[in-house]
Amino acid sequence: MPTVPPNVPLSLPGLKEKRPRQIGRSVVSTLAFSSYDVGNSGYATSIMSTLFPIYYSSYFLPESMDRYDQLTLGLANSLPAIVVSISAPFLGALADNSRSRKPFLAFFCAIGVLGCLALAAVPADWWWLALLCYMVSIVGFSGSNVFYDSLLPSASRYCPSMVDVVSSSGYAFGYVGGGVLLVIQIVMIFASPSSLGSIPMRLAFASTAVWWSAFTLPTLLFVRELPPANSLPIGQALARVPRDVYETVKSFGHYRQLALFLASYWLYIDGVDTTIRLAASMGAELGISDLNLMLALLMVQFCAFPAALGYGVLGKLIGPKPAIMIALVIFTVGSVVAAIFMSNALHFFMLSFVTALVMGGTQALSRSLFARMIPPERETQFFGFFNMLGKFSVFMGPILVGVTSTVLNVRWGLASLSLLFFGGLVLLILVSPKKAMKAARAAPKSVEQAELFNGMVGSDEPSYPVTGADV
Repeated sequence: MPTVPPNVPLSLPGLKEKRPRQIGRSVVSTLAFSSYDVGNSGYATSIMSTLFPIYYSSYFLPESMDRYDQLTLGLANSLPAIVVSISAPFLGALADNSRSRKPFLAFFCAIGVLGCLALAAVPADWWWLALLCYMVSIVGFSGSNVFYDSLLPSASRYCPSMVDVVSSSGYAFGYVGGGVLLVIQIVMIFASPSSLGSIPMRLAFASTAVWWSAFTLPTLLFVRELPPANSLPIGQALARVPRDVYETVKSFGHYRQLALFLASYWLYIDGVDTTIRLAASMGAELGISDLNLMLALLMVQFCAFPAALGYGVLGKLIGPKPAIMIALVIFTVGSVVAAIFMSNALHFFMLSFVTALVMGGTQALSRSLFARMIPPERETQFFGFFNMLGKFSVFMGPILVGVTSTVLNVRWGLASLSLLFFGGLVLLILVSPKKAMKAARAAPKSVEQAELFNGMVGSDEPSYPVTGADV
C-alpha cells in the first residue's frame, strides 16, 4: 500500500483548502450529521421520557399489575441498554474493519423505527407485548448511537478545527427537535376528541417512527465516511473482531490519558444522566405540580438549543477540557444550592434553566474531546467503549440518590449528585489531552485521516507514520 514520506506537504480536498465551496461542504456535513440527532432525540424525548412511561401505566398495564409498574419498566429500560453496551465494542470492531458505520447505523435505526411502529399496534392490557416492542426500540436507539458518534470525525472532515462546534450542533438541534416533536404530539393528544379513544396515542407512537426515519436520511446521504487505510470483506472483518477488541482493551495501557478521561467521564456523565432522568420525580417530591414539571421539561429542550451551540463556540475559544470543567463546577455548586434552597416552582425553573445552559455542552464537548484523543483508524471501537460507559453509568447515580433520599431525605439525595460531578472534575483535572493526542498521533492512519486528525488537534504538521492510499 502507498505510504507518505516525511516532509512532504499534504493538500487534500476539504481539509486544507479554504475556498467558499469547502465552507459550504462543511455546513452541509454539519447539518447532515446533526439531522440524526434531531431524529433520535425525538424518540428519546417523546417515547422514552414522556409517552411510553405514561401510557404503559395507564393503558398497557392492567390494574392487577400496578404494583409491578416501576419494576417492569425499569427492567425494560436497563436490559436492552446493557446488552447493546456489552456488544458495542465488538460491533465497533466489525464496523471499523469493514468500514461500514453508516450501514450499521441504518440497520439499528430500522430496528428502533420498527419497534415504535409496533408499539402503535399493541392492544390495551398487553403489557408484555408493549414492553417487548419498547425494548426492541431501545436496542435500535442504543445501538445506532455507537455508530452515529463515531461519524463525528467524518462529519468534521471539511473543517476539522471546528469539531467542537459540529458536535455541539448535533446536541443543540437534537434538543430543539425533540421539543418540537413533543409539542406536536401533546397538542395532537390533548386536542383530539375523547371519542377517538387510543388513536391519538397510537398516532404519536407512529409519528415518532416517521420523524426518526426521516431525519436519519440526510446523515446517511450526505455524511461521507473517511477512506480507510485498510478495509476487509465482512467475513474477514467478523473473524478479526475478538482479536481487535482484545487489542483495544490492552491498548488502554498505552493510551493512559484516554483511560483516565473515560474514568472521569463515567462519573460526571452519571451525574448528568441522573439529573435528566430523576429531575421530574425529585421535583414532584418537593411539591412541584405536574404542569410545572412538563413546562420545565419543554423549557430545558428549547433553552438547551442555543446553549449547546454557544458552548461549542466556548470550547473552540478556550478548549473543550476547560469548558467541561466550568460546567462541572456549575453542576457541583448547583446541586448543593438547589438542595438547600429549592422550595417552589420558580426555584425549579431556575434550576432547570441553569441545567439547560451546561447540559448539552457537557455532552457535546465530551464527545468532541474524546474524538481528538482516539486513534483515527479505530473510532468506532473506542466510541463503543465510550457509549458502554455512558450506559453503565446510569445505575450508580439513581442508586446513590435513591439510598440517600430514603435514609435521609430528597434534598440530601439531590445534594449527593455533587459527589459524582466533583469526582469527575478531579479526575478530569488530571487528564492531559496533549499527551493523549500525542499517543493517538503515532497510530497508523490513512493520509486523509492524518490531515483530519491534525486539523482537530490544532496542528498543521503531518502525522507519521501514515499508511494507506491517498484518495
